[in-house]
Amino acid sequence: MDKQPRVRLLNCDEFRGKPHSKTEESPTPMPKDLQPNQDFQPIETFPDHYPFRTGHSETQDGNMSYTFGPYEEVLDNRKRFFHQEQLPTQHLATFFTEHQDIITDLDQLNPAFPFGEGPIKGELALTTDVIVTTTPGTGVFLGFADCVPFVVCDTRQKILAFAHIGWRSMAANLTSRTIDHLKTKYQSRPQDLIAVIGPSIKPTSYHFDDPKQWQDPQWHPPPKRPPKGKTA
Repeated sequence: MDKQPRVRLLNCDEFRGKPHSKTEESPTPMPKDLQPNQDFQPIETFPDHYPFRTGHSETQDGNMSYTFGPYEEVLDNRKRFFHQEQLPTQHLATFFTEHQDIITDLDQLNPAFPFGEGPIKGELALTTDVIVTTTPGTGVFLGFADCVPFVVCDTRQKILAFAHIGWRSMAANLTSRTIDHLKTKYQSRPQDLIAVIGPSIKPTSYHFDDPKQWQDPQWHPPPKRPPKGKTA
């Protein structure tokens, strides 16, 4: 039987499970089935020798969305963030997602992807849900609100996949399909794969009166309905 890919979490309070007072503003502790172990650990222990880096902006980095701020302000924030993180702004890729299950092999696009500072300036040249690259020095920049950043790296062949996972793509099993794509197209071995799950919205901030998942047969088990009638 193949070994399962190892999974590590980005370094953020929501996933650390730190003790906290029981207030609505407090972060949700990590579920018991996701507690850190040798295969599922916070990013603090991320080895330096892995052939990729991950990072995310924080509140003090300023607004990164052109939707919610003046263009010049957001552009300055993005440039400053990329400079301090030493990210490759001249070989940067991004994409727009329609919350489906599309996987794009970036290095095989024809015509080729227009790398450059376009992503920093808010220019979107590709619609997909996952991009895969084998080119060293490629940076991938995506904006997230409540969805989940999902990165998979083949550490042996130095292949990187970056996915934008929403509830629709989660129901379509896009996370496992991304791994299957690496195994099928690139002959990746599960024992060589590292998966990184980024920070996303917390259940306490994501309540709906009538979530669509109740009517979706692919979403199993369905969300539980709490006493007040709303669910996360």
